Amino acid sequence: MAVGLFILAFVLRVHSSALFIAVTGSYVMSQFINDNGGYINISSGDNMHLIQLGVFIAPILITLWLMRKSMPTAQFILQFLPHLGNSFMAFILVLPLLSTSVVNQLKTDPIARTFMNADDVIILFAVILQLVLMILTARPTHDHK
Repeated sequence: MAVGLFILAFVLRVHSSALFIAVTGSYVMSQFINDNGGYINISSGDNMHLIQLGVFIAPILITLWLMRKSMPTAQFILQFLPHLGNSFMAFILVLPLLSTSVVNQLKTDPIARTFMNADDVIILFAVILQLVLMILTARPTHDHK
């Protein structure tokens, strides 16, 4: 999933800040839907993870479509690492929304297990990269006299 999101974001030339907001916002929205006391209660039993997964993925796909070609060509290389951080962060945030059988299969893969164990570091990495990108691409203020 992380590689697919990374490639799709670059092919569509989506600005990484827009993707960052979409990933974090989608995760927050997916947490509002649950079957035991959330803001939106849906008692659908075993299909709850599918509903939450749909709520997580739909805004990301909509953002990818609406924000296509928003990344300036001159910033293509500069946004490589923030896109990578966003993609890994999306992988980490989608894990709790997957079914237990899928998570158990991922735990057997050593690469996926490494990412699962480093979830805090990956999210911190993505946030720091976005902050650095915003600082580097901020437009200077001009005094108009």
